[in-house]
Amino acid sequence: MIFHAREVEKKLNKFQLEKALENHHKDMLLRRKALDMQELVSKLELDHGEYDKLAKEEEEFQQYAEKAIAEAKSHGRNVYALKVAALEGVGGGRGQLFTGRGGIRPSYMTSDAKGLNMPNYQRWSTDAIKQSVYGTGRSHDRLGFIWPE
Repeated sequence: MIFHAREVEKKLNKFQLEKALENHHKDMLLRRKALDMQELVSKLELDHGEYDKLAKEEEEFQQYAEKAIAEAKSHGRNVYALKVAALEGVGGGRGQLFTGRGGIRPSYMTSDAKGLNMPNYQRWSTDAIKQSVYGTGRSHDRLGFIWPE
């Protein structure tokens, strides 16, 4: 009888220790989640601050570029290069403008030995060539995906 009571007591103690350990692990997990969420929120706030700074800097640059282009025009210079340099967006690429990411304009590089920036011809002839080469499939609109049909 005494042996059985001690065995029951041991099992109960073991169960209580395991339950306490489980609760400790749950608390640690919740604490870690809260810290991760707090870190994510602080990073997002920092990113939004950076985006605001980039927007202000872009606005100042556009004002400066307008003045520079007007001055070059008044002196009779070719302003095409200045207009290209004054395009909106950070990064100097020829890709589309990502407004939700601080207004960056990424570069799309070719995958050959030269590694040049891919052109972005925006003419009707380009659309006709793309349609004759790639067809009219929806997946061909995405960069880098060419599916044989």
